[in-house]
Amino acid sequence: MRGLYAHASQRMRDVLTAALQTRWEESLRERAAIVPHSPVPLLDDLLAAHREQDFLLPGDLREVDLPNSSQKDEDPIPQGG
Repeated sequence: MRGLYAHASQRMRDVLTAALQTRWEESLRERAAIVPHSPVPLLDDLLAAHREQDFLLPGDLREVDLPNSSQKDEDPIPQGG
């Protein structure tokens, strides 16, 4: 940032840092959902926290009420603007 923004304030740095941290944590969660282990020790340690979380397993989907084409929308989303 120093080379691009001479006027970068501490608040701008804090906002950018928070956004990047959020993106990093989301990517770790998504990676752990795909394959919860890594042969790279550092990455495997980072994924460990996400392995301990409860993930929705395929057998658990029977409990979720998903809409299908035979159901009518009672509150359709308005089209257009």
